[in-house]
Amino acid sequence: MNDREIEVKVLDIDVEKTVSKLKRLGAKKVKDVIYKRIILDSDDNRLDEEDAWLRIRTDGKKNTLTYKKVINNEIDGKEEIEVQVEDYDKTLKILEKIGFRALRQQESRRVRYGLDGVEIDIDLWPMIPPHIEIEAKTKEKVLDTIKRLEIKKENIKTYTGRELYKHYSIELDDFEDLRLEQEKKDRVIE
Repeated sequence: MNDREIEVKVLDIDVEKTVSKLKRLGAKKVKDVIYKRIILDSDDNRLDEEDAWLRIRTDGKKNTLTYKKVINNEIDGKEEIEVQVEDYDKTLKILEKIGFRALRQQESRRVRYGLDGVEIDIDLWPMIPPHIEIEAKTKEKVLDTIKRLEIKKENIKTYTGRELYKHYSIELDDFEDLRLEQEKKDRVIE
């Protein structure tokens, strides 16, 4: 089992042009969900000091608990261990009882397309422009998808969420609750 996440982010996308290009390549829309997530750390900030974090995330149907840790800044540079959990709120309570605390809550919208075994997610997050994540089981598939989508190298990043916000001069740690703007929730994405 591979515990490495193999993905990149592509910043500052034009949603309509991206969708058009995906459809021309034969990509199929797989889902369109609003996520609610809570990022947690231990009371002694142990995870943050290790460049790691816990995340509880739900789309209202599926709930997951994820451990992430930055290993390096490569395409496969994050360790990711994820399990599905039955109850979002109870999972949070258990983690709080054993010494973890919520750092922030955040909403986002994800529109996923599938293309030849690759997940291409259009992500809408509060306060920043839309971006995509390209994730696959191998680096080669990610790199091939980047080439097929004709993405400029300077727009490709392996950022964490915190680094992504910092790119836009926003200090994520200044916020405890980031809600998705209504226009991003309502935007039609074919």
